[in-house]
Amino acid sequence: MNVLPKIKLWKPVLTFVLFGVVALWLLNTFTTGNPMWFLPIQPSYAPNQIIVRNFGQEIILRPGDLAFQRVAEGVDQSLSRFNNRALIDIGLGEATLQDYQTK
Repeated sequence: MNVLPKIKLWKPVLTFVLFGVVALWLLNTFTTGNPMWFLPIQPSYAPNQIIVRNFGQEIILRPGDLAFQRVAEGVDQSLSRFNNRALIDIGLGEATLQDYQTK
């Protein structure tokens, strides 16, 4: 009597799922530069000086200056909006697509 071997479906499915998870982790690690991208933690930034360049004029703000605290809070707020799980945008931009459509 010929007995066919039992096919264990869970092994290839587990391998496929594991490969997908590792590939997703690697992709996000390379695009964000952070191997712990999946954690919802964003660092708080406390600069020791802020350099503002406006039309070639350089203004250096240090702790204790009048505008330093407001600018530092704005920088911290804007940097905290970054999402570690967001992928970088690759592909053609709107200007390039518009250029291709018109020429």
